Amino acid sequence: MGNLAPFAMPGRFLHEANMRALPMLRALGAELRRGFYSTDIPNVQFVDLTKGNDAPVDPGDFKGTLNLGNGLLASRQSPFHADGMNLTIVRWGTGPGQCGKITAHDSVVLSECHIVSYIEVRFGEHVLFGPGSVIIDCDGSPEDPEKPWGIDNMRMAPVVIEHDAWVGSNCIIMPGVTIGHHATISSGAVVTKDVPPHCLAVGNPAVIGARFVE
Repeated sequence: MGNLAPFAMPGRFLHEANMRALPMLRALGAELRRGFYSTDIPNVQFVDLTKGNDAPVDPGDFKGTLNLGNGLLASRQSPFHADGMNLTIVRWGTGPGQCGKITAHDSVVLSECHIVSYIEVRFGEHVLFGPGSVIIDCDGSPEDPEKPWGIDNMRMAPVVIEHDAWVGSNCIIMPGVTIGHHATISSGAVVTKDVPPHCLAVGNPAVIGARFVE
């Protein structure tokens, strides 16, 4: 008899994984709704650029920056290839809004994605995910190429995925993008510009391939 595929793991193993993940997420200050579950422990990284490279990071400084919706599919549950879940929050200043944040509606289950936030990545109601997508609200490139590179010269802009949007597997969503409600992002698309509601975005860079009837 062959080995069970990851998405066919018996329920007791998923329950045990959830019981390991929940205390860790709470210790990191994540806001977890009642009934929240995770199929494994995600890789969560807090980066504090206001401190020296050797200074320890205090998770308490990041309390409230993770609001993870209804659950996480973090253990390669999909039959498609994905590398688990990686969530990175970066604090780059001491003022309001100078720290990343991931905010998901209570109806959202994040699936094996990779998110880096300097400002905010926000998911509306009933957003659906394929595995392996990358979402960043800062790509590290300078806003003004004629000025020295540094934290005060990096393009940062929030990413918003509105309600009932569907993000296919292995997409890349770049800083400042808003994906409109009921939009669909085709698998493998690289989204660099806003996608209007009720549209299909395809390709690299993504373009509008179809517009659905509203």
